[in-house]
Amino acid sequence: IRWAFHTAGPVKMSPVVKGGRLYVGDTVGVFYEVDTQNGRLFRATPFKKPFTTTPPVIVGQTIFLVNGESVYAVELGA
Repeated sequence: IRWAFHTAGPVKMSPVVKGGRLYVGDTVGVFYEVDTQNGRLFRATPFKKPFTTTPPVIVGQTIFLVNGESVYAVELGA
């Protein structure tokens, strides 16, 4: 084990990685951006609904997230 990162709730979605950062959401509704080298948290963003098994998709510099009945497009590094 190189590192471990604890979330506010269980994680059911598959994470995605780009540019040395891991992106994943938990069942509490928090979306995380984590350093893949050391597990350090870059950002934790709360959403209104829990994340399920639907993984995020990255296209260029935009990450697309499904949260409840909504789809969000978030610029990476913003």
